[in-house]
Amino acid sequence: MKTISLKASMNTFDTAASQCLAIQPQILLFFAAPDLLKNPEFIKKLTALSKPGLNVMGCSTAGEISKDGVSD
Repeated sequence: MKTISLKASMNTFDTAASQCLAIQPQILLFFAAPDLLKNPEFIKKLTALSKPGLNVMGCSTAGEISKDGVSD
């Protein structure tokens, strides 16, 4: 099993998505700030990642969780 942990913003989303898809994941789990989940552009970009065999799951957070740790 291959894993990757990425931290992205709207400005770096496309680069992070490319890095993620490069390992041909079966599961994409994301945590996002509530305001980001309300952003139609973010939802559009996230939906564009959808492909057969890839399960996309996510939830909102009170802070950000990444390989760099937890922050508010």
